[in-house]
Amino acid sequence: MKHVILCSHDLTESSDPALRVAFDYARRLKADLSVLFVAPPPYPAPPGLWFAVEEANFEGLVERIAAAARVELERRVKTFRRPGDGPVHLEVESGEPGETVL
Repeated sequence: MKHVILCSHDLTESSDPALRVAFDYARRLKADLSVLFVAPPPYPAPPGLWFAVEEANFEGLVERIAAAARVELERRVKTFRRPGDGPVHLEVESGEPGETVL
């Protein structure tokens, strides 16, 4: 059975140590590594604040967030990846982070 290590990352420096440890475990277990970022859903502004938002463009917002998150995950993975490491899968999901990770 092939092992898979799941490391959730919130794209902050404080999550980088967890990514480093996940790479270490993946090397020791000869496991694949999945790195997951979960973007919380965009919340609408309270009704009283819509007047301050000029021409809000929410079309494609989730897709733009996912694309930017994938680029950032790739950058962070390159920091810890070594030659000979096994497969690394980048996953970007949207939803409530705690529920989605589980």
